[in-house]
Amino acid sequence: MFKGGCFLKIGLKRNGLIAVNCFPQHLPSKCLLLFATAIFERQPHPHLLNGDLRCNTSLSSSSSSSSSPLLVLVDYLVNSWGFSLEMAEAVATGLGKLKTIHKPRCVLNYLRESGFEDAHIKRMVAFRPKLLVANVDRTLKPKLKVFQDLGFPGNEIGKIVASNSALIVRSFAPSVDFLRTLFCGDEDVVRIIRRSRYLLSHDFSREMPRCISVLQKHGVPQRVISRLIQLNPCYLLHDPLWLEERALKVLQLRIDPSSAVFAHALRVVCSLNESSWNAKIEAFKSFGWTEDNVGFAFRWTPCCFSVSEASIRAKLEFFMSQLNYDASFLASHAYLLCFSLEKKLIPRYNFCRAFNSKKISKKDISYKTGFRLTEREFRDRSNNSIKISFINPFFYRVCLFNQLSKGFDRGIADETFQGLGKIFPNE
Repeated sequence: MFKGGCFLKIGLKRNGLIAVNCFPQHLPSKCLLLFATAIFERQPHPHLLNGDLRCNTSLSSSSSSSSSPLLVLVDYLVNSWGFSLEMAEAVATGLGKLKTIHKPRCVLNYLRESGFEDAHIKRMVAFRPKLLVANVDRTLKPKLKVFQDLGFPGNEIGKIVASNSALIVRSFAPSVDFLRTLFCGDEDVVRIIRRSRYLLSHDFSREMPRCISVLQKHGVPQRVISRLIQLNPCYLLHDPLWLEERALKVLQLRIDPSSAVFAHALRVVCSLNESSWNAKIEAFKSFGWTEDNVGFAFRWTPCCFSVSEASIRAKLEFFMSQLNYDASFLASHAYLLCFSLEKKLIPRYNFCRAFNSKKISKKDISYKTGFRLTEREFRDRSNNSIKISFINPFFYRVCLFNQLSKGFDRGIADETFQGLGKIFPNE
């Protein structure tokens, strides 16, 4: 232990190289580096002559006064902001030169006062060390004001900027202003930024108008274009010819460009390459679907092509083999293919089958209706059916809340309803 509370720890690594671990306490790290330099100059090791010294600090051990502020910054980041020693040294190395730590103090304090969480600040500084020497009034405040004017809280601004640190070094106000011209209120702009955090990395105030012109040329109105931007704005940042090719494909499928379905259909087509598109069509055809069936399903529910090929085959097997739904029926109710087989379809099927088999109510629950309803609607519908049959609420609590919420297979469903049938026999 050296005077001032600095430790120098020398040990051997598994590969035989000398490792130096520096642990600054009360004195700046520079003192320790000077001690280390003196020791190794007096007692050189063969590995040092070959340049094989492994040291956990990346700062120069030079005694020049110009490096002192960087070492002070390392201690400040470690002791005041909870940075690890390695991260703090990497940040200082990224800065290169620093006269004082006044600017880093101002930047860090301003970000914290603006509502940024410490974890977000660390991430931003680690990715962009130059952030510490940015001008608060000329650089940071104008950028954060754009988010603040949109209504973003400070912690969410920190989350967005931390995930896309490029926003600190570029101007994105023109892009936000352009989005505002496409929508009536800032709510839609906020929703788009939240959905696509990397969107503001692009200057789409210049890129997007070309793609919008292509869509308008083919009769797509502004409201449909705005809806497409809400769904996925990145598709309007591609090459206009790329987007036009896919828009023509949607038009060939006889989807009206002025309908809201066009935006969803174009989004799906843009997300699939040619091989994936053809593979999904072949999956439908393998179950006896015709080209007209497939086209009808896509026109009514484009999202049925968003699921994987394996999922399409599994759901078609379930509907066509277990429920005996034919291709024409499924094509006109293609939304059923968008539901999760394990989390929704099979549990709802088991409940409805058991409920109907025990004649709990005079009116059976339709499978199609059971699949379509939301969780709350399904519970309410089942509750009303049980109330009409004057069954004790015990049935509702045990079967509906317990079994339905967890999902159950066919054997458990039969066992549950057999037990309840003994307690509450049908009249």
